Amino acid sequence: MNTQHLQQIIDHYITRFAELNGPGNEEYYKWQIVQRFQPMMAEALAATDADFPEKLYAVKKLTSNLIDSFTQPLNGLVEFSKKEPATVRNMFIELFKAADVDIITKQAAIHEFLDQSHCLRDEYFPDSYIYNDDLHSVTGYLLLYDPDHNYLYKATHCRDFADCIEFYDDWGSGENTRLDVFYRMCDTALAAIKQNEALMATDASRYKIDPGNMHPDTEKHILLFDLIFCCSTYGLFVSRSLILCSMYVLLSVRNRTSA
Repeated sequence: MNTQHLQQIIDHYITRFAELNGPGNEEYYKWQIVQRFQPMMAEALAATDADFPEKLYAVKKLTSNLIDSFTQPLNGLVEFSKKEPATVRNMFIELFKAADVDIITKQAAIHEFLDQSHCLRDEYFPDSYIYNDDLHSVTGYLLLYDPDHNYLYKATHCRDFADCIEFYDDWGSGENTRLDVFYRMCDTALAAIKQNEALMATDASRYKIDPGNMHPDTEKHILLFDLIFCCSTYGLFVSRSLILCSMYVLLSVRNRTSA
C-alpha cells in the first residue's frame, strides 16, 4: 500500500469535509442509516408473516440509495417476502449469524444468501432484470447490521480506491470476488486511518451535525467506506487523474510515432 497516496486522499477528505457533509451532499446520512438499521431489522424479523413484508419495506426505505440502485435488490426481497415471508426472514437470520465470524465462513454465508435470493427471483420474477442481489447488496446488509465486523464491497469504488493506494492483490470479480483479499486491503487501510489524528478529529466533529442519531462507528468501518466512496465520487486523489491523462498523452504520441 502506498501510504503517501492514502494520506493525500485523507488530506483532501479533511479539506472538503464541510462540502461533503453540507447541503446537497450530506454524506453523513450513512451514519444515520446504520444507527437505525439494526433495531428496525430486529423488529422486522420478529414480526408475523403477515406483517413482515411491511416491516421489511420500512427497512428498505431507511436504506435509501445505499443498497438499492437500478437493480433494486432490497426491494426485490420485499417482493419475495410477500410470497415466502418465512424463507426471506430465515435468509436474513442466517446471514446475520455470520456477521462476526471469520471471513471464509462469512463468504460462504453470503453466497448461500445469494443463491437463495436468485432462486426466489427465478421463481417469482423469471423475466425480470431487476431484484438482483449481489456482493454489494449483501455485504451492505452486513455492514448496516454490524459495522464493527464488516466492510461494504462496491466494486467500482473499491477498485478505484485500491488503484489509488496501489493495492494490487487481485480479488477477482463478480460473485467470484475473494472477500478475504478485499478485507485484507480494508484492514491495511483502516490501520493507517486510525493512526491519523487529524482524520479522527474531523470524524469526531461529524457527530455535531445530528447528535444522538448517528452510529458511533467504533471501529471506523463506516468511515473507511465513506473514504472509499468519496475518493472516486469527489475526486479526492488528484494525482490519479493526472497520471491517467499523462498515460493517454504518452499512448497518443506512441501511436502517432508508430504510424
